[in-house]
Amino acid sequence: MKGELQAEEITSVRKELSEAEKTRLVEQAAAENLKEKLKSTNDELNSLLYAKSKLEAEKINNLNEKNAIELALASARNEINEQLENARLAAAKREALELLIEKLQNEGKLQLAEVSSISETLTETEKRTFG
Repeated sequence: MKGELQAEEITSVRKELSEAEKTRLVEQAAAENLKEKLKSTNDELNSLLYAKSKLEAEKINNLNEKNAIELALASARNEINEQLENARLAAAKREALELLIEKLQNEGKLQLAEVSSISETLTETEKRTFG
């Protein structure tokens, strides 16, 4: 009887050991699976971080390009404004010169009329005096 009890105990312990071994193997497989998932997730994270850094570098390049374009646009606007101002000044000078020419022409006509009047008066005076 004692032998039977010992045999049953041995069988029971073997079953427990077998169950514990099965549990350990299942847990070991689960741990391996988790390690693989962690490695995969880590690889994906590294890939995403690399993509993010590339996008950030591209963003910086785009901002630099945008700033360069804005500077070129501002320069072009300044040049256009300068050309417009020069055109306005040229038009104002032309208008002032046209007015000066008109004034001088009018003064010339007045002087010519005055010379003509003086000449007539002189001619009449000479006729009366010498004539």
